[in-house]
Amino acid sequence: MICGIGFVLTTIYFTKMVTDWFTGKELATAMAVLVMSWPFGIAIGQIGYVWLAELFNWRIPFLLASIYAR
Repeated sequence: MICGIGFVLTTIYFTKMVTDWFTGKELATAMAVLVMSWPFGIAIGQIGYVWLAELFNWRIPFLLASIYAR
Protein backbone atom coordinates (compact mmCIF):
# COMPACT_ATOMS: atom_id res chain seq x y z
CA MET A 1 0.00 0.00 0.00
CA ILE A 2 2.81 2.40 0.88
CA CYS A 3 4.59 1.63 -2.41
CA GLY A 4 1.39 2.34 -4.33
CA ILE A 5 0.96 5.70 -2.64
CA GLY A 6 4.61 6.56 -3.26
CA PHE A 7 4.32 5.58 -6.92
CA VAL A 8 1.24 7.77 -7.42
CA LEU A 9 2.85 10.75 -5.70
CA THR A 10 6.09 10.49 -7.67
CA THR A 11 4.19 10.06 -10.92
CA ILE A 12 2.20 13.23 -10.22
CA TYR A 13 5.37 15.10 -9.23
CA PHE A 14 7.35 14.02 -12.31
CA THR A 15 4.44 14.77 -14.63
CA LYS A 16 4.12 18.27 -13.17
CA MET A 17 7.88 18.77 -13.46
CA VAL A 18 7.87 17.74 -17.14
CA THR A 19 4.92 20.01 -17.96
CA ASP A 20 6.69 22.94 -16.28
CA TRP A 21 9.91 22.41 -18.23
CA PHE A 22 8.64 21.58 -21.73
CA THR A 23 6.04 22.88 -24.20
CA GLY A 24 4.58 21.82 -27.54
CA LYS A 25 6.29 18.95 -29.32
CA GLU A 26 9.01 18.87 -26.68
CA LEU A 27 6.33 18.13 -24.08
CA ALA A 28 5.11 15.12 -26.04
CA THR A 29 8.64 13.77 -26.37
CA ALA A 30 9.43 14.40 -22.71
CA MET A 31 6.22 12.67 -21.59
CA ALA A 32 7.05 9.69 -23.81
CA VAL A 33 10.49 9.44 -22.22
CA LEU A 34 8.94 9.72 -18.75
CA VAL A 35 6.35 7.02 -19.43
CA MET A 36 8.90 4.64 -20.99
CA SER A 37 11.53 5.15 -18.29
CA TRP A 38 9.69 2.99 -15.73
CA PRO A 39 9.39 -0.23 -17.76
CA PHE A 40 12.80 0.30 -19.36
CA GLY A 41 14.43 0.66 -15.95
CA ILE A 42 12.71 -2.48 -14.70
CA ALA A 43 13.86 -4.46 -17.75
CA ILE A 44 17.45 -3.25 -17.50
CA GLY A 45 17.46 -3.96 -13.77
CA GLN A 46 16.33 -7.53 -14.29
CA ILE A 47 19.01 -8.14 -16.89
CA GLY A 48 21.68 -6.50 -14.76
CA TYR A 49 20.76 -8.39 -11.60
CA VAL A 50 20.78 -11.74 -13.41
CA TRP A 51 24.21 -10.92 -14.82
CA LEU A 52 25.52 -9.97 -11.36
CA ALA A 53 24.07 -13.13 -9.81
CA GLU A 54 25.75 -15.30 -12.43
CA LEU A 55 29.04 -13.40 -12.17
CA PHE A 56 29.29 -13.38 -8.37
CA ASN A 57 26.49 -15.09 -6.44
CA TRP A 58 22.79 -14.63 -5.77
CA ARG A 59 23.37 -12.38 -2.74
CA ILE A 60 25.05 -9.51 -4.61
CA PRO A 61 21.91 -8.20 -6.41
CA PHE A 62 20.04 -8.14 -3.10
CA LEU A 63 22.94 -6.35 -1.43
CA LEU A 64 23.10 -3.72 -4.17
CA ALA A 65 19.33 -3.19 -4.06
CA SER A 66 19.44 -2.70 -0.30
CA ILE A 67 22.34 -0.25 -0.56
CA TYR A 68 20.45 1.72 -3.21
CA ALA A 69 17.32 1.80 -1.03
CA ARG A 70 19.18 3.38 1.87
